[in-house]
Amino acid sequence: WVFHIYIAFCYFAVLNVMTGVFCQSAIESAEKDHEMIIQSVAHEKQKYTRAIRRLFKAMDADSSGTITKEEFEEHFGDPSIRQVFDALDLDASDAYTLFQHLDSDGTQDVDVQEFLEGCMQLKGPARSIDVVSMKRDLNKMQKLVTKEIKENRTSLQSFQKNLKEDVLLRQTSGSPSAAGSQEPDSLKP
Repeated sequence: WVFHIYIAFCYFAVLNVMTGVFCQSAIESAEKDHEMIIQSVAHEKQKYTRAIRRLFKAMDADSSGTITKEEFEEHFGDPSIRQVFDALDLDASDAYTLFQHLDSDGTQDVDVQEFLEGCMQLKGPARSIDVVSMKRDLNKMQKLVTKEIKENRTSLQSFQKNLKEDVLLRQTSGSPSAAGSQEPDSLKP
């Protein structure tokens, strides 16, 4: 009887050691996978950057270091350039709109840095942070427009009040405008 307990104890001890070795191996493997994912993302970003730089060089016909709107539209019609945009996961359905997004400084030409940053921002679907940022900007704009409307409404009401007072003053003073034959001076250009 004691011998069976001894065998069971040894059996569980060996299983416990094997489980520990297996778990340790799995933990080390998971850590390596995490590092591999980070390295893979960094490698993909470098590869993407190189592809965008090659695309920029292909579109910079005069090798000036910038792409003008005309150069962009000319090369945008090329099916191979559009395929590169598609392969880079860039929505390139409209050349003019895409160029406007890439031209961050509004100079009507795009240098390699603008092109790279713009393509990185436009890559893939909208991210949550992009949507939140746009919502924040729209809320700011709405507040500014509402404030301007209120200020304009106040100014208009003040102008109307002054105009009425002027008209009443002219009517009570017996001026010819009381008969409606002339416009008040405040309405004349």
